[in-house]
Amino acid sequence: MDATLVTRSYVSYTRILLLNFTQMTPFFAKVHDGGAHFSAKHLSMRAQKKILGKMSSRSIAKHFISDTAARLLDNLYRILKDFYTKKEAEKVVKNVIKMAIKMGVLAKNEQFNEDQRRALSDFQRKYRQLCLTIVSFAQVHYSYDRAFLRKLLAETQSALIPVVRAHLSGKSADRVEFVFEYLGREEFCDSVFKVGGLYEELLGRVVADLDRLMDEERRG
Repeated sequence: MDATLVTRSYVSYTRILLLNFTQMTPFFAKVHDGGAHFSAKHLSMRAQKKILGKMSSRSIAKHFISDTAARLLDNLYRILKDFYTKKEAEKVVKNVIKMAIKMGVLAKNEQFNEDQRRALSDFQRKYRQLCLTIVSFAQVHYSYDRAFLRKLLAETQSALIPVVRAHLSGKSADRVEFVFEYLGREEFCDSVFKVGGLYEELLGRVVADLDRLMDEERRG
């Protein structure tokens, strides 16, 4: 999932949260014992990340992301559940949603410095290349190149991890690594892109929605 696309879907909801926590500032000010260091914006951002981080189920996510993104997640979940276990599939998808939410909150609150913005731009380039590669492998039979795909997955993960570590917990970085580990396993990749394989139909649906999301991003 592209964090930028998911962020747009959360803007209205995040604004509501910001308003609610800003209105509660007098209460927090009374109980906060570090008056000189009190920051309503910082407190609000932390609260948003905590609350939104709990909203990671696919059923809840559907209320805040586009139909296309929700459908993509559902079909990805079906592939993962069949190849791995239901528990592992749920964990992968929940981690995707959690990280998209948290990165969206950070972006909305302008928490990234210049170096981190450059790192995120690099991540977005890598992610886009990864998406285009997945679309190509799915649409052009026998074009699948496992080594190239896994290399792109590793590069995309490497571009994202430093920014996550700078702003979020080690647990969040572990979530990113968990997602990429499961999506990048050799046996999984080989099974997903096997021509005439078990996942050809579901992969086609995932790719169609991935293509739509990239088109939406291009059109802004």
